[in-house]
Amino acid sequence: MMSRIGKKQGFTIAELMLTMLILVMVAGVMTAGVSVASKAYKKVVESANAQLLYSTTLTALRTALGSANEVAEQDEDTNSISYYSAETGYTTIACAEDGIWIKPYLTAEYGTGTTDYSRLLVSLAAADGLVVQFDSITYSCAAKLFTITGLSVTGAGGELLAGAESDTFTIRAVNAQTEAE
Repeated sequence: MMSRIGKKQGFTIAELMLTMLILVMVAGVMTAGVSVASKAYKKVVESANAQLLYSTTLTALRTALGSANEVAEQDEDTNSISYYSAETGYTTIACAEDGIWIKPYLTAEYGTGTTDYSRLLVSLAAADGLVVQFDSITYSCAAKLFTITGLSVTGAGGELLAGAESDTFTIRAVNAQTEAE
């Protein structure tokens, strides 16, 4: 057998450069893919949170308004409604720029007693930038029905994530007294 004298083993510089180039290209594609997947994941999570917040808000409104004994005031200018409930006392529900608020009062005169609003469902931090609003709320004394139109959840950029302007919900006030009673 002949022995190899002077022949060195290993990779040439060209082979190493080509390998590095391929590795850089694969890393670039993976980074772009992770970035796209991360954005898609955030959008799906935001949409799911909006749907959950929408459903929770509707349930909370049904609970709060369903227990109303008498409706005292309805103000279309401020998009609010005031009522009395044995569970919550004298209360006003209003829709503001930053969400739906509930305001309890200590006396039968709305606007007296406490003046601090308490958020109906969650703080802005817990909602993670999502805002729940409605277009209008009305009450029919004869039918004992609250009607809420345009319940929606919007994201930080103002885009609609859940609900629609055409959505209309009716909530029966089970303990409400009409004028005839």
